[in-house]
Amino acid sequence: MKSELLIEIGFEEIPASYLKPATDKLSSKLSSHFKEKHVDFKETKIFFTPRRLAVLFREIDNYEKKIPKIIYGPPADRSFDDTGKATAAATGFAKSYNKAVKDLKIGEKKGKKFCYLEIVEKPKRTELIVKEILPSILEELNFPKKMKWEESGFEFARPIRWIVVLFCKQSIKLKIAGVTSSNKSFGPRFLGSKKLIINDTSSYEKILEKNFVIPSFEKRKKKIINDISKYLKSSEKLIDDPGLLNEVTNLVEYPSVFKGKFDKEFLVMPSDVLVTAMREHQRYFAVFNENKKIESVYIGVSNSLNDNIKEITKGHNNVLKARLNDALFYWKEDLKQPLVEMIDELKGVEWHRGLGTVFDKTIRLVKLSRFLSKIVNRGKVDVIERGALLSKADLVTNMIKDGKEFTKLEGIIGREYALQSNEKREVAEIISEHYLPRFPQDALPSTIESAIVGVSDRIDTLVGNFLLGEIPTGSVDPFGLRRCAYGLVRIIDEFKLRFDFNGIVKKCIWVFSQQNNVSKKISNDETIQKLKEFLHIRLKTYLSILKISYDTADAVFSVYFDDIYDALERIKTLNDERGSENFERLVIGQRRVANILRGVKIGQKQVNESLFDCKAETTLWKKYNKIKGDFFKLMTQHKYKKVNKSLLTFCPHIDNFFDNCLVMTDDVRRKNNRISMLYKIKALFDEFADFSMIVIEGERTNKDK
Repeated sequence: MKSELLIEIGFEEIPASYLKPATDKLSSKLSSHFKEKHVDFKETKIFFTPRRLAVLFREIDNYEKKIPKIIYGPPADRSFDDTGKATAAATGFAKSYNKAVKDLKIGEKKGKKFCYLEIVEKPKRTELIVKEILPSILEELNFPKKMKWEESGFEFARPIRWIVVLFCKQSIKLKIAGVTSSNKSFGPRFLGSKKLIINDTSSYEKILEKNFVIPSFEKRKKKIINDISKYLKSSEKLIDDPGLLNEVTNLVEYPSVFKGKFDKEFLVMPSDVLVTAMREHQRYFAVFNENKKIESVYIGVSNSLNDNIKEITKGHNNVLKARLNDALFYWKEDLKQPLVEMIDELKGVEWHRGLGTVFDKTIRLVKLSRFLSKIVNRGKVDVIERGALLSKADLVTNMIKDGKEFTKLEGIIGREYALQSNEKREVAEIISEHYLPRFPQDALPSTIESAIVGVSDRIDTLVGNFLLGEIPTGSVDPFGLRRCAYGLVRIIDEFKLRFDFNGIVKKCIWVFSQQNNVSKKISNDETIQKLKEFLHIRLKTYLSILKISYDTADAVFSVYFDDIYDALERIKTLNDERGSENFERLVIGQRRVANILRGVKIGQKQVNESLFDCKAETTLWKKYNKIKGDFFKLMTQHKYKKVNKSLLTFCPHIDNFFDNCLVMTDDVRRKNNRISMLYKIKALFDEFADFSMIVIEGERTNKDK
């Protein structure tokens, strides 16, 4: 028999970001437990609002299905005598499980025959299972922050105020955190939290909606989108902000959209300032016209009915006006001096304990950016230096400092102040773009100048932290160094920045050494080594996102890491070739070479052609000498597809050599000569990658000679 199960947990308002993860986890944990108990159900449906989360199981079994359990007893030869009569061991075994001798069976276990019983326990009702598992599941739910509010010490994101557990249209009684479950839910606060009786799981959603609670996230979101469209003129467009839309959807139980306005005098400020003022604290949507200029109106979402929306809008207008007045004050005050004059104030701002001030960081960034620009021979050096110099100046502006709501405009507000100070637009863009990407899916810098400063900034941050010994371990990464390294790799790859990694890190360490306030804790060599190991892991993560397998990456990283972009280019070339028959032959051939050379010490360095007595080794050696020159030329030109093609030409000759020449011959001189030749061939391949590390799917096995 099938029924429906509804579980609703009601609480004081929970932060919007907590809701979906918690509901998903509750649903998945309940589902897992039911599957373990062999309680089948057709589907689940989840609901969540700021004051509740709920899971509905449709067509769920009333009882768990009990799978017969096999319990082994004494060996078969000790269970029955020669006449087939049960021995004392067998009868005792059956009796211990309240079974008769006739229930005994003979089966095989680990190659031996044993006496066994099939035991089927009495199945539990689903409602009993729910009562057993729900309290612990709720307590195990993870939230960024938890609290205790009653004497049992139960922890949850916010105090639990009601619990609804309905099964077969009957309320299941249980007690969690001092709250006894019932069939009573509650309506929205703006209507006095009216008590709602839920007698049937199928009517749950309808009862709540009738009382102005829309428990479905998707329905609330759809209502908001539809209502917003009614307020917008044909020339108006809402700012594209899916994150904000999801957040406001989870801030309300019954959304009512309103359109507010603010004085046009505030439009003198950049649109980023206006958007931030509206978004960060008030959760308003900015509105733009068809020319992508911000309008003096906004869209808000209220947790209320439409009855008094005019009064609600008026109140929100007043709140926004106060925030915009603050922003306008900061804007006017900051513009009283050019951005460049703020640089000296950075001396009073600590960048990182043990690494000096933000001013020190700025001076290092100027030096490192200039150095990197010259190495890669790209970008306008004067623009790069000026951009690096001004890159952190906005940290001491009224708009950014002291952790105001505009802190997220770091870099962006610097760009605006730079433009107001008549700096070149290229310089201004560096100030905002050198922070990009801020997170994995974020945009990249748009110019090479911004990219160079961005790379230099990240290298300075990584080297500085590693000099202090502050290296991420496990999940601990307080300074976001993994995110920093990932952004570094993305920029290097996208802008094709070729440079010697060791060289730039050594330069950065030298720049740090010019400061007298750096508290270095590990040696320069150890810093370089640990940083390379750290970046190696980040690179493999980056490549896995690009669907490039670990072994392809390891084949290159094991022999080459000096130039990050160059290593990435080699890896991508190998990845493009994977799957072709010739490439597989090449890998298998190199595997044979590597296997032969493993643990073998070279007896001689030079290859003596006079010792050749096998046509295949003569041909292979000639092929090696023929392509060697072109190979190194192509490598210096970074023409890796052609390099790979030239290596592919070795395939038939390597196969022919192993098929016709015995390497480990009894003739020691010829054996050493052949080993020496194979060492040289492997060394040539290793200039590009260690092909023997690549795993070929369905690889044919070869017996090395």
